[in-house]
Amino acid sequence: MKELKLQLIDNAYNAEESKELLISILDHKIQFLNKKIFERFLKGNTGGEDLEGRVEELKAEKQQLIQSLNQYKDSDAIFEVDCHVTVARRELAEV
Repeated sequence: MKELKLQLIDNAYNAEESKELLISILDHKIQFLNKKIFERFLKGNTGGEDLEGRVEELKAEKQQLIQSLNQYKDSDAIFEVDCHVTVARRELAEV
């Protein structure tokens, strides 16, 4: 497989549905990373700082999303939500 492209989301939603969908995805990713951090901890591995940093970035993005969409809470606004995922094999550098 050289590259796989998925169209994860391609639809229109109101503010509440958009928020619910996107928060669900962000929460799942945060949960996934926290699990990886905990697994590293149990194995005695330090070096989870990169993952911890990403968790903080995702939490900040989640707050930004909430603040942005809450502005439209009681409106009839419709939002196009488009999310593509690309999966590509990474070549490992020679050691």
